[in-house]
Amino acid sequence: MRRMGVGKRYWDVSVTKLPDDCKHKQIVMSYIEELKQNIDFGNGFIFIGDYGVGKTSLAVILAKATVSFGGSALFIAVPDLSDLKIKETMFSEGITLWDRALSVDLLVLDDIGSEHNKDWGLLERIIRNRVNDCKSIICTTNNNTAFQEKYGGGFHSIATSVMTEVIVEGKNWREKEKKEKDKSEVIDK
Repeated sequence: MRRMGVGKRYWDVSVTKLPDDCKHKQIVMSYIEELKQNIDFGNGFIFIGDYGVGKTSLAVILAKATVSFGGSALFIAVPDLSDLKIKETMFSEGITLWDRALSVDLLVLDDIGSEHNKDWGLLERIIRNRVNDCKSIICTTNNNTAFQEKYGGGFHSIATSVMTEVIVEGKNWREKEKKEKDKSEVIDK
C-alpha cells in the first residue's frame, strides 16, 4: 500500500466493507469482474461527490484490485503534482514518480480541482498521455465542474472518452468516524 502511495487511512478498504445498500458497490464490483479488459482498454472513472462520501475509498479499492490481479497502480494526491515534476521525486532506483505515473496500469488522481492553478498543465499532460496510451485512470473530485469549466470542453471530452463520470452520494463517512472516535475516547476515560 505504501509503495502505491495510498495513505494508511485507506489500507483496509474493500468491496466487502461497503454496505450492501451502497449505490456504487455494484459499479466497483462490475469493474473488478472485468478488470483485465478494463485495464487493457484504459477504462476508468471520475468519482464526483461531496466531501467524505467515499470517493477515495472507491478509487483505492480499484487500485488494490489491480495490484492483487498482478497489475500495477499508483495513488497521487493532485495537489502534489508540482512536486512530482519539479523535484523529480524518485519512485525507485532509475524511475521517477512522474514516469511511474505515466506507466502504471491504473493511476488514481485524488482530488482533481484542488491543485494549484499553475499545475493544471501537469494534470492535463498526465491525463492526455495516459488516455493516448490506453492507460486506466481513476479520478476523484468534489467539484462537478472541475473538468469542464476549469480545463475546458476539449479536455473534458478527452477525459470522459475513457472515464465514466459517477456521482457518489451518501453520508459523510468522516463525520461518522469522528463521532465513533469521540465516543470511544469518552468510554476510555
